[in-house]
Formats: sequence, structure tokens, C-alpha cells
Amino acid sequence: MKKERYIVVIIFFVSLTLFSCKGNKNSIVQGKLAWDTLIEKNDTLLTPYYLPTHINLQEKHKAIYLFDPQGKPENVLSQYAPLAEKYGVLLFGFKAYQNGQDVQKLIANFKSWKKHILSDFPVDSSKVFLAGFSGGAQFASMLIQGTIRPKGVLWAGLFAPTIQYFDGQVMLICGIRDFNYQYFLQFFLQKTPANIHFLFFDGKHEWPDTTIFEHYLVNSEGAYTSTFQKKVTQLVDEWLSEKKYLLLFLNLPYLSSYLPKNKTQQIFNEVSAAFDFNAYLKDFQQELNQQQVLLNKMVSGDTIYFKNWLDSLKQVNTKSQNILVVQRNERCKAYAGIVLYSLTKDAFNKKSTFLPAYLKMYELIEPENTEMLVFKAAFLADQGQCEKAKIILDKAYKVGFNDKKRLYKMPEFSRCRSIL
Repeated sequence: MKKERYIVVIIFFVSLTLFSCKGNKNSIVQGKLAWDTLIEKNDTLLTPYYLPTHINLQEKHKAIYLFDPQGKPENVLSQYAPLAEKYGVLLFGFKAYQNGQDVQKLIANFKSWKKHILSDFPVDSSKVFLAGFSGGAQFASMLIQGTIRPKGVLWAGLFAPTIQYFDGQVMLICGIRDFNYQYFLQFFLQKTPANIHFLFFDGKHEWPDTTIFEHYLVNSEGAYTSTFQKKVTQLVDEWLSEKKYLLLFLNLPYLSSYLPKNKTQQIFNEVSAAFDFNAYLKDFQQELNQQQVLLNKMVSGDTIYFKNWLDSLKQVNTKSQNILVVQRNERCKAYAGIVLYSLTKDAFNKKSTFLPAYLKMYELIEPENTEMLVFKAAFLADQGQCEKAKIILDKAYKVGFNDKKRLYKMPEFSRCRSIL
């Protein structure tokens, strides 16, 4: 009888502990990057999040869901954490997303994830915003077609046509060295609805830095302070002193709302006198034509043309003082890199005879790209050249590759298991 009584008491306390832990707001971490775990069927959904130190957990707050193409939103959460503190915004990363995965499964996971976030965190469902970069932006564009109705969205590094049908706040952000810049520029030149804002920065295909991302937070708040106005004024003065006229021309329609009227007019006059945008558009059309020629040469496996083209870019970048020329060349290189990734991946899967040529060009333009190194090592291993494959794999590990499980699943390494 005593033994049974002890068992009942133990069960009671265990049940009480489990009950008290469920939904306990005290377990939520504030002021640093933290992780939450949701187990849904057979999937474990890890969520990096950041909650500002000063917010009241008993109240609901504005939140931003972030989508990263490589499935590493924790990196950008850490980057934007100071802004979250400043504006009292909750940040959540949907880590389940990664380029190349099944979209329907991802959407199903997102629905469960969203329900969990809204029930376990102090999120105001009427103040949810999305922010995605590259493939993450593409996934966010799919979500707004019925899965979620956010108050606003940010698309960085990728243009999504679906924005034209979204009536919430939209901010399109792109680096002027980004290979997707052409799509942003073409849409920028069109007449767009008042809810769509463009912001360009001097960067490549990457998440915008905190200075640029802060505009999304300010714009979504619908208000700004005199301190922020001073920061904008300082930014445009910096661009003027560095003669970054293209950035000023592209951003003035948006930034003018944060500048005094006389300042806006001053910038417009200076930029118009120093920068011929129509001439720039003609040069840009030539750039698009060059990309088409380059595409044809890459598809045909013309490694000699590609090497000569790449050498010519290096010579121009060394001699040229024209920042627009340097930016154009960097866009073309980035364009070539993304095309060669697609060509190499397709040729690798199909065992195409073009694979050696694609690998050679891919290595010329991105010698430390981990995907290129894995493809090259697998190609060598498949031919039984295990020692050469090992050298390439060692380089891949050195520059950041760490997915050994992927290598074991690749049949190309079956004859070279000892090098993995």
C-alpha cells in the first residue's frame, strides 16, 4: 500500500511539472539569440528568434518572419538584433526553408510553425511582416498567395512579380552589383502602386546591412524621428561626396520623404548636372546584350572565350576609375557564376559530356565555391581519381563545406569511400 502511494505521488509531481512548463512565458529568452523547438509529426522545426530586452511579454508585439535561402536565418537575426532592440520588434527565422526543397511540404511546415509562434510567443497577428532574401524572398512570395496575409513584405535580391497583387506595404531592396539588379531596375522604371518602395544599396547578392534594413522597420512603422531624418541626410551627403550618383538617382524617390524639400531639390540638381541617366540606360542595354552573348558561349562550353572575357574584366577593373564600369563587371561575373552553377548541376545529374568544360569555367570564376568543389571532387572520384578528389574535398572543407552525409549519399564517391 505504501509503495502504491509513493508511485501516485511521483506521478502527480511529474504531471504537475509538465503542466506547469507548458506555455510558460518565463522560458522565453530575451536580449540574445535563442532557439525554440517544435516537433511536428516526423519533422523537428528549429526556430532561431530574438526578443528585445525591454518588451513586456504579457503584451502583443510586432514581429518579422525571416527567410534565408541557405536555411541559416540565425546569422541575419544576429545582424539585425540591435534594430530589434531599438524598435521593439520580435524577429523569428523560419529555418525549415532552404533552396531546392519540396514547396508543398515547406508550406505545410510553415502553417504549423506559424500556429506555434502565434500561440507560444507574444506576437500581434495583425502586425506580422515578412522579409526574405533571394530564394527566401521567392518562398515568401508564395506564402502571401493564400497561406498568410502579412501587413508588409520585404524582398531582397529577388524580384517577385506577385508583389503587384499585394496591397500591403512592400519594400524591394537590391544591391547594384547584384546579378538580379536588371529586374529591379526594369520594374523601377515602370509606374508602380504607392505601396511599393524601392531601395538600392552598394552591394552584391546579399542581405542588406543594418543601415538599409532599418528603412524597412521605419517604413513599416509609418513614422520616423528627427534622428532618423539626420541619418538619411548624412547618408545622401556621403553618397554625394563619393560621387555615387546612380545610388542617389535610384533612391531619391523613396528617400525624399525623409528629407527637407530644399535638400531634395539640391540633390536632384547636383545629380542631374553630373549624371546622364538616359545614357546610363543605353549602356545598361549593352550590358544585357553582352550577357546574352556570354550565356550562349557558356552553354556551348567555350572555355577559351570565357577565360579571355574574364581576363579582360580583370584588366578593366584594374585600370578603370569609373565606378559604374566596375559595378557592371561585377554584375556580369555574378551572372556568370549563377548560370554556371545551373549548367554544372544539370550536366552533373545528366552525366553530360559538357561537365568538364562547365567545371573549368565555374572554377575560373568562383575558385572557392563549395558547390563547384563538391561537383569537381565527385566528377574525379567517379573516374577513380581518388587522390585528386581528396585534394579538392580538402579545399572544400577548408572554405566551409561540412555536409559529409551528402557525400556518402552520392554514388560518384562509391570507389573512393576512404577519402570521405
